[in-house]
Amino acid sequence: MADYGRELEFGASVAPLADPPDFVSQVAVAADRSGLALVGIQDHPYQRRFLDTWTLISTLVPVTERVRFFPDVASLPLRPPAMLAKAAASLDVLSGGRVEMGLGAGAFWEAIEAMGGPRRSPGEAVRSVEEAIKVMRLVWSEQRVVRFDVEIYTLKGLKPGPHPIEGVEFAVEPQRALVAPHEPHYPYRLLHRPHRFAEAPPRAVHSGDGVPERPRAEPHLHTAT
Repeated sequence: MADYGRELEFGASVAPLADPPDFVSQVAVAADRSGLALVGIQDHPYQRRFLDTWTLISTLVPVTERVRFFPDVASLPLRPPAMLAKAAASLDVLSGGRVEMGLGAGAFWEAIEAMGGPRRSPGEAVRSVEEAIKVMRLVWSEQRVVRFDVEIYTLKGLKPGPHPIEGVEFAVEPQRALVAPHEPHYPYRLLHRPHRFAEAPPRAVHSGDGVPERPRAEPHLHTAT
C-alpha cells in the first residue's frame, strides 16, 4: 500500500437523494456515531433526483458533532473555484473546521452543458483542476489582494477571506472525461497541507475495442499534494 505521509481515514460516500429528504442526514448521523472520519456527498448538480451538495452539507453540520464533510467530488465546470473556495472556507469557519474539499474535472458533458457549463477537452479538464487548486489556495491565502490569469480561470484583484480555520484538505479524482486515446491520463492526488504536489503514475484501463475506460479508482480521500 502506498505511503501518503498521513494516517489512513475511513468514511462514507453518499448520494444526495432528494427523496426521502432525510436519507443523507440519517447516514451522516450514523457515520458520526460510529466513529467514521469523513462523509463525502456526491456532486452532480444536473441530476434531477439529487439535492444541491453544498446546501445539503450545510444542513448536516448542525446534526453531527465530529465527522468532517466534503463534496465527492465538486464539479469544477459548474462550480467556479473562487466561489467554491469562499463557500468551503465559510462552512469550515461555521462548522469549527469540519470541511474538506474534493475536486472533479468534470464528466457527463451533455448534462453539464445543459446547465450552462462549458464542455472541456481532456487536456483542458486536467488544466482546469491544476488552475483551480492554485486559485483556491490564493483565495485561502493571507495576501491582501490576489491576481491570477492563466488559461481558464482569472482573479482580478480579489481580496481574500474568510480563511479556513486550519486549512482545507484537497482530494482530487480524475473523471472519465480525462481519458482519451491520444491524451495521457494523470490520476492526481493532492493535499492542501503541507504544500506538496505528487503525481501518481499514469494508468488507464482499456476496453476490448481499444478505447480507454475510467481507471480503477483508488481511495481518493486526502492523499498526496
